[in-house]
Amino acid sequence: MKKIIISALLLFMVLPLMAGKDAPKDLNPEPENKLNAGQSELLNINMVIGKQLLKAINQKKLVVQPHTRVQIAGLASQGFCLVPGPGGVGFRAYASKELLALTAALVKAPFVSTKSPVGIMSLFRYGRAHGSLQSNGFLVGRAIDIDYYAGNRINISNPQAALNAIEKVIEFMPPWKYVLGLPRPGGGKLIDPARDFFLPVNSLSDNERSPTGSLPGDLKLIKSAVAKKRITDAIIKNKAARILFLMPDAVDHLHIKAVERGEIQ
Repeated sequence: MKKIIISALLLFMVLPLMAGKDAPKDLNPEPENKLNAGQSELLNINMVIGKQLLKAINQKKLVVQPHTRVQIAGLASQGFCLVPGPGGVGFRAYASKELLALTAALVKAPFVSTKSPVGIMSLFRYGRAHGSLQSNGFLVGRAIDIDYYAGNRINISNPQAALNAIEKVIEFMPPWKYVLGLPRPGGGKLIDPARDFFLPVNSLSDNERSPTGSLPGDLKLIKSAVAKKRITDAIIKNKAARILFLMPDAVDHLHIKAVERGEIQ
């Protein structure tokens, strides 16, 4: 397992770049005084992986939104980035080691190229899994939203392409625990039960939560028989990764939360 994780964390050569000037104002100028040894090590890992991801962006193997590029450039240059929070406060954010390993492994996949890049819709933002506030004032990101993988866009408007991408993502997940948020029709405050392809959403209360609280139960509820079989087979094939449960999420991406071993965060 250690060899797999180390491989995922050491993908590309170093290419530093300072964060863009559109980042929020940093209101915590001396975070090193608030970090313990483990957190300092995590910032160093963020810097290493940030440089690798930045290189992939420059090689056009990784496609991100402009604000996400700024965030990754921040990781590359200093091990953290600035994320706007309530009242415009700038919070220093870094990714968990599990999220770093996941992102690196997805970019490392042999089919990733300029013609078949990885697409990240969202990485850090304030609150919940994308930026959980810690006691030291930092945000820890544990989730990523993927909108393109293995030559397929993840959007419920083309559920077959979304399924192709999700299947490949599961195949290349490194050995941690995960929660997957699957695409659904409608989006936001809208639902469209007649077009549900993955998990059923009969009311907004069904969204962003596991319908049964367990992976076997959630798999049984997948509406498409083909999707149910292919996702189940992919999970069985990748025995190293453990998916805790599934949930319906949004129209246009696969949400992945990487969870520390032994904990449900």
